[in-house]
Amino acid sequence: MSGFSNYLNRLADTLAYCRDVEKKQGFVAAEQYYLFLIGHHPWESDAYDELLELYRNNGKNDAFEALRLYSIDHFSKRRERMERQLTALAEQQGVKEVATEAIRKGEKVSYFRGLFTLYDPFPCIEHWKRLMPIFSDSE
Repeated sequence: MSGFSNYLNRLADTLAYCRDVEKKQGFVAAEQYYLFLIGHHPWESDAYDELLELYRNNGKNDAFEALRLYSIDHFSKRRERMERQLTALAEQQGVKEVATEAIRKGEKVSYFRGLFTLYDPFPCIEHWKRLMPIFSDSE
């Protein structure tokens, strides 16, 4: 198994572990694990999704909204950087039209058989924009 596959498996295992921590140890412990994961893997959107769901499920609407807005901003800026890098690389290689079309269609652009992502439209951004907190009396 490649190093990249090992990395993805470890990330999935860590997310599963965080969900298990939430069930066994509760909100505070799970929140700390998700924040640690985000801090060490800020480019992986799954931990953001899980923490947003944790906040929603526990009525932590202020934390939910702060993380939602941060996540949208963080990944939007990342997408913009990737778009500029892809466009510059495509210009150097004489395939700018191909890159522009992929960006327009919202397609992920990778190389080395998907090992490295040059551009990701991050569909999670649109999902996060539609998310609303669950209001409760717990705050």
